[in-house]
Amino acid sequence: MGGRRIVRVKSAPSLMVDIYINTGEWIQSLQGHMSSAVDGTCFHLPTDMHHHAFWLVKNDWFPERDFKVIVEKTEVAK
Repeated sequence: MGGRRIVRVKSAPSLMVDIYINTGEWIQSLQGHMSSAVDGTCFHLPTDMHHHAFWLVKNDWFPERDFKVIVEKTEVAK
């Protein structure tokens, strides 16, 4: 008899996260965060220079990955 087979798939919890980069974190730190991040992870960067560094790392080491990025400029305390 050709009955239907029901397969139940347990859905995985969402692993997408937000990663906040501090002003002292640069290439090596970004590379470490990207290597352990899942696609869809959103990186929050403090400056335009960090944005530039982010794309250098992304394009050189992780071109196939899909990350989101937000630049959240912070004021420097005087």
